[in-house]
Amino acid sequence: MSEVFVTDVLQQEEHLFLVAAQWPRWHVFYGSSPEGYDSALISETLRQATILVAHTQLGVPLSSRFLLPHMEVAKEEVRGPDGGRPADVTLFVRVSGLKSGSRGATSLQVDAQFLVENTVVATASAGARILNENTYERFRRREVMNPQATAVPLPVGISEAVLGCLSSRNVVLGGSSTAGSWVLRVDTSHPIYFDHPIDHVPGALLTEAARQCIRAFVGQADLDVRSYSARFHKLVELTAKTTLSVEHVVQRPDGTTSVGVDFRSAEGELLARVVAIVPRLGDEPVISGVGANYPGK
Repeated sequence: MSEVFVTDVLQQEEHLFLVAAQWPRWHVFYGSSPEGYDSALISETLRQATILVAHTQLGVPLSSRFLLPHMEVAKEEVRGPDGGRPADVTLFVRVSGLKSGSRGATSLQVDAQFLVENTVVATASAGARILNENTYERFRRREVMNPQATAVPLPVGISEAVLGCLSSRNVVLGGSSTAGSWVLRVDTSHPIYFDHPIDHVPGALLTEAARQCIRAFVGQADLDVRSYSARFHKLVELTAKTTLSVEHVVQRPDGTTSVGVDFRSAEGELLARVVAIVPRLGDEPVISGVGANYPGK
């Protein structure tokens, strides 16, 4: 239960819910940066809040499966946690686009505002597909081309110092011979990503892989993104080799940089794309050596 951050939910009005959460003062995985609260902690809290609201307020059975095909997170430029005590967080969660079938809710959209001490620290949104057990099993049988495939060997992770990880277990990138490209490293024994049985790579691992990819690319281990937009086109299989690459780098007029990370299968199929905004630190944009690091794709 140590990875459950949401604590309560209360309906404010139709389709608007107040969700309480608490973020720990220290965590072996989630941290903070000069850019405020951890974007990964924000997105995980949104995921949990979405599921909590669906189960407790919308009548979705506990046996249902959730797929989040897209998620957006945007942090405000506020001071991060002081580290002396947990942060009590309030989420205003609005549900829209609710669709239902004969067995209840099948899809919805959530938009959330995160407040700490009455200050907005982030906004986020996500779409959710809700499948009952039978539908999910049919969906997975259709998706998995070779259910007898054995898991690929766990790649050797790159240095945790490069990625700002407190533990080598949190490294989700393996090395690649191609500049600006890495191999996804999926450790199914990881206690946070796989705290419950799951038959595919969770979205939280993919978005963290994109962040680590950007950190390695720009050479800044403590970098957190200011915002990101993630689109998951297909489930990423545990048994397949997946590569990540920096494909889109755009300098923005405000001094920030947009960086895109693509996830592809061994056959080259686009599985997911995460586009993040990297903040300016100091007088120069974070990405100053694009010519040396960017593979020019």
